[in-house]
Amino acid sequence: MAEEIQFQDAENFSIDYNKDKISFRDIILNHLRRILVFASVEYRGGGYEEKTVITNGVVNTVKIYVSDTREVYSNAVEVFADCLLPYFDKDMKDAEKKYENSIEFSLKVKEETKDEELAKNNYRNKKREASRFLFRALCSFLWRKKYLDIGVMED
Repeated sequence: MAEEIQFQDAENFSIDYNKDKISFRDIILNHLRRILVFASVEYRGGGYEEKTVITNGVVNTVKIYVSDTREVYSNAVEVFADCLLPYFDKDMKDAEKKYENSIEFSLKVKEETKDEELAKNNYRNKKREASRFLFRALCSFLWRKKYLDIGVMED
C-alpha cells in the first residue's frame, strides 16, 4: 500500500526557528575552522586529471577538475573578510587596502608576463601570500575585538 502524502496549508504551517538557530558568531567560527583546514594542506595548482572509470564493463576515461588549493584558500580568506567588513576598525581597513593593492600589483605583473602558465602560477602564489597577510590581520582584528573570548563584537 502506498504511503499517503500529506500537505499542510500555508496558514497553519509553522517552523520552530529556535530549534536550528545559528548565530553570526557560529558562522564566523565555522568559516575560520574551514580556512584553517585549507591552510593546513599542501598547496597545489588546479587542473584536469584523467581518471579511468568502468561502467557496465565499459572502460572510459573522464576528465575531472581538481581545484587549485591556493585559490580555495585565498577565496575563503576573502569571504571571511567580507563577512567581518562592517565591523572593521582603522587598522583592519588599512590591512585590507594593502591586500587589495598587492592583488592589483600581482594582476598587473600577470598581464605583462608572456608565458600564460607561468603568469597564472606566479599570480596564484602571490595571491596566496597576500591572503596569508590578510588572514593574519583578520586574526589580529578578532583578537582586538575580543571576539574569540566573548563572541560579541565590541566598538
